[in-house]
Amino acid sequence: MIDSTGSQGISLADALSHWCDSALQDAVRQVQANLSNGQLRQLKQIRLAGGSKPEKNAELTEGEFEDCWTEAKDVWTDLLDDFRGRVRDGQIYLSGVRTQPNPETERVEVPSVWIFDLTVDVAVGAVSGHGHRFTAVRVSSHRLDGEKLPPLGSRITVENVGDLTDDEILLLLEEHAKRVIAGPDAKLIAPGKISLLPIVKGKMRARAENGELCTTLAAEASALEAWIRSKVTLHQFPTAKTIEKTLGNEYKALKQRSTAEIQKSNP
Repeated sequence: MIDSTGSQGISLADALSHWCDSALQDAVRQVQANLSNGQLRQLKQIRLAGGSKPEKNAELTEGEFEDCWTEAKDVWTDLLDDFRGRVRDGQIYLSGVRTQPNPETERVEVPSVWIFDLTVDVAVGAVSGHGHRFTAVRVSSHRLDGEKLPPLGSRITVENVGDLTDDEILLLLEEHAKRVIAGPDAKLIAPGKISLLPIVKGKMRARAENGELCTTLAAEASALEAWIRSKVTLHQFPTAKTIEKTLGNEYKALKQRSTAEIQKSNP
């Protein structure tokens, strides 16, 4: 397998900072800067590349620590969901050595259609689920055979829809999730849990273009949480706190480009 990141790809830990959304990475680093390596191990997290350790004399109050602990779990979940979404969409592929149910020695591809059912243990470089466990997991932009999934062919009809592969069906569901921004009555239909933050970001940009951006980040985050909550039925939606933390820089940039006339307060 030829890949710009190495002959067999890169580790799970490196893949998070190599491919995942930069805003999500920044949110993780910001929270992790308040936690020790031991505390991160308790959370089953690794310190994301480029992150800093807490200062020696920095101590959090009990309340601050509880908030930080909860937020650390939330932003890490969002980061892994973004990673899973990229696997599902065929942007990246996982391979590893299967150790369960029967130990093997050859590297094999981890089925992408399983990704939202798999437990991803970044610290040890393993994924598991459906009775299988893969260790020494590597991540690459190409499959083990060096080929990407073929694109969708001709237009889909009632007659040929049954010929679509599972990966193609998942791509269609993701496209539906993107288009829900423009459809006020649409409901998200998805095969499993997906990262909704890219959709929330798109909605915020659309609100800015339509002069609907709230005058404060907190109000905008609350409005976006209410909106995404109304759209999903099978997904865990990001809270206003997570939206505020992750999309804060995006909001500031949009607000700077907006004029006072097209901004309005959240009712």
